[in-house]
Amino acid sequence: MPENNPVDPEHQQAVESLAAAYSLEEPQISGEGPKIKVPHAVATLASLYEKVRQAMEYNEPHLFRRASTERILSRRLRSESNSKLVAEGLLKDLIRGRYLKNDFYPESITTEVARILEKYRQIMQAREISTANGDFSLVVHWASSEIEEFFAPPAREDALARLMLINLKKTVILSDPQLDERYSLVQLQLAIYRNLLKLDRAMLEFNIFEMFYPDWKTNGEAHLGEVIGNFPQIKLATEKLSSYHLAGALSALVRRYASPFVLLRDALERVGVKILSDKAVLASEISNSYARKIVRERERLATTTTRALIYIFLTKVVLSFVFELPAENLIYGSVRPLPFAINFLFPPLLLFLLTLSLSLPGRENEERIIAAAKEAVSSSNGQRDGIFSEKSRVEVKKRGGGLALTLFLIYFLAFFAIFGALGWGLHQLGFTLFGIALFLFYTSIVTYFGLKVRESSRDLVIIGTKETVLEVLFDFFALPFLRAGSIISAGLSRFNVLVLIITLLVEAPFQTILEVLEEWISFAREKKEEVY
Repeated sequence: MPENNPVDPEHQQAVESLAAAYSLEEPQISGEGPKIKVPHAVATLASLYEKVRQAMEYNEPHLFRRASTERILSRRLRSESNSKLVAEGLLKDLIRGRYLKNDFYPESITTEVARILEKYRQIMQAREISTANGDFSLVVHWASSEIEEFFAPPAREDALARLMLINLKKTVILSDPQLDERYSLVQLQLAIYRNLLKLDRAMLEFNIFEMFYPDWKTNGEAHLGEVIGNFPQIKLATEKLSSYHLAGALSALVRRYASPFVLLRDALERVGVKILSDKAVLASEISNSYARKIVRERERLATTTTRALIYIFLTKVVLSFVFELPAENLIYGSVRPLPFAINFLFPPLLLFLLTLSLSLPGRENEERIIAAAKEAVSSSNGQRDGIFSEKSRVEVKKRGGGLALTLFLIYFLAFFAIFGALGWGLHQLGFTLFGIALFLFYTSIVTYFGLKVRESSRDLVIIGTKETVLEVLFDFFALPFLRAGSIISAGLSRFNVLVLIITLLVEAPFQTILEVLEEWISFAREKKEEVY
């Protein structure tokens, strides 16, 4: 007998939108006329510099171009700027850094990028926003994100995120009396952006902005007056939404549902939309994608670990020779070799040990992912009895005053006891108070980075794993360092000493030299042609 399962219209529409997005060819920027071109030698030098920046900033690879765009706009974009000149400089800088193809994009594209920038220049001018103003970074985040979406339209990614949202909105329950249903859904959507699409802070802020003005990219000029007038309220709402107190717990829960959609995206890109209508083909291609992803994950983890080690090592070198050695000499009159050597070598070694035992999931996990992928694209309510029918809750914990105080005291005493015992041990090795503080500082940062890398190795995990006694003990002793590391990392991301020094002392002069070199190459070519 034929199945008689009711169809979920919203879910069916999400699947159809996904099929439509992947049925169309991704839009390509093209045009007649001369192309934007930079000399190969200049591009080689610029790309080498960008590789160094990427190692220092420790970002996701698909966000490198947006981060570079942000840096370039921070140098070039001002309220009194000429948007077309800024666009020309931006495009050439991105081509030099090999974020865009050389001799590929028509010069006419400059006008389109200038149109995007003009909106933000007008906001800066009307709000009197300068580089010293705290609002400057938000405007540059919006501008760099819109330009990134201009070069990489997110139609497919948005459709996939929408399908995941439809699947999870009845599965993941956010219990917070302070949020209504609408804002709970917004927080779930942001968690999906963080874990499925791996968006950074800037792109999350732009997506929040687009929630207020959905047609901003196509009709932003019509909303300029309103945006300028409501800028303080928009900024406040963005900060409130992006700093939600349960965002971490919600993100951790959403992460365990992301793998079926990650593999579905890979299968759609390889095979096409026919997998959405044939369960046998879907299962086979998800399995193929899983095998491919396992191989890529091994390579990615190796690359991520290497980049994290480089980041830690370079930061450590700068802090040691710019800050630690002079401070030790100033305070204590000399540098103690053993404590300095431990402080210099231990952070990279700890990171290496934390990432040494990384392992990837096995067969049982693959079977659950295939079943979840089938369920994710099925529009029949009657078939939805798998992983997405299992309710999971994120809530504000309600504890009695006595229990809450007891847990807080245990938490506080754990910090005091672990840091105190480690400090005493270091003192016995000849560490000064300053050296002990630096050791705890470095160890906290590295523990935070190491555990983030370990968590990234679980991106394909969909099944819950049982915690061992050793893991519970490790978490207990690592918690003080992890907590301190997250606070320090948040501060360093806003004030990265190494990146700041490179930006102020190297980047602007280096880019000027490249521009002069490019002009010289062009001048020399003209003189050579005159000979003929």
